[in-house]
Amino acid sequence: MRNGDTSMSDYELYPDPPYAVVIDLVEGCNLYCDFCGLQGVRTKKEKNYKFMDLDTLSEVCHQIQDAGWKSRIEVGSHGEPTMHPDLYEAIDIIRTTIPDASIMLTTNGAGFVKDTVPRLNRIFDLGVNCIGLDEYEYVNIYKKIRDNLFEDIDDADFDVGCYPDDKSLSPNKKWSHKVRQLVLVTDISKAKSGTKSNLTNHCGLAAPLTQAKAGKRCSKPFREVTVRWDGNVAGCCNDWLGMYQCGNVLDTSVHEIWEGREFRTLRRFLYRGIREMAPCFGCNNTGYRLGFLPDRKGLKDLDPPTKNDYARWKTLLKNKPLTPPIKK
Repeated sequence: MRNGDTSMSDYELYPDPPYAVVIDLVEGCNLYCDFCGLQGVRTKKEKNYKFMDLDTLSEVCHQIQDAGWKSRIEVGSHGEPTMHPDLYEAIDIIRTTIPDASIMLTTNGAGFVKDTVPRLNRIFDLGVNCIGLDEYEYVNIYKKIRDNLFEDIDDADFDVGCYPDDKSLSPNKKWSHKVRQLVLVTDISKAKSGTKSNLTNHCGLAAPLTQAKAGKRCSKPFREVTVRWDGNVAGCCNDWLGMYQCGNVLDTSVHEIWEGREFRTLRRFLYRGIREMAPCFGCNNTGYRLGFLPDRKGLKDLDPPTKNDYARWKTLLKNKPLTPPIKK
């Protein structure tokens, strides 16, 4: 039985593991970017953080390893991971528990401003393969880190490159678990090509809702699963509020959630570009390799949503959001 669903005959189990498992060590950020969904759940003055407990992290990592997934592990989504008070211990848990994983850390660099090279060396020593350091032109964090980095570059035990100047350095690919690569990522709000096209409205929290992608497929529930700071899983990382709730890894394994009723329902809708209900209504995310859905080679097919699927989605929307929206 998965997520209370005793009948599997009406649904097709998804055969492929996620390309990426995103782990939210932190909900909350030291910055307040105008293109970020954080605007919908925090005011500019709020600096409160929610941190993933290390026991929760250990549990989800063991579940990933037990499932035999070869997914990329990405640290960071709904907050700045270097704000976690036990960041180094957290990275050590991930690498120790999933020894062959490709581990990526996405950061604005807040935790690396001081002692930049020694701290980066330590993160790589603990097993991170790629650090994507995002540039934000309206703050000096990136510049300080870059200056510190090249001042002590002889002590850096890792490679350094820029994206999208070098297209091969996309931080979002699966890096070899033997690689130590720091990627300096051009400000996604300013870039003329490459990363700028990846900006989305985060289901209306970062930018107004739009019907620009109505009828278009979305690859998110086929390629990626995000575990939030408290173990909860929503259908998509863009759903900052957590309106479409799929389970909690402390109650149900992430593998069972991935193959469970909620994810299968979501895939049936988005495989056909049906975005009639929140949080997908008005979202402008599509993802990549849309022609190769629902499986890696695009050889399978999914049945259209049923009346039960519509009813299930409407029932989910009656739940309180995992993260309540702010009052504006």
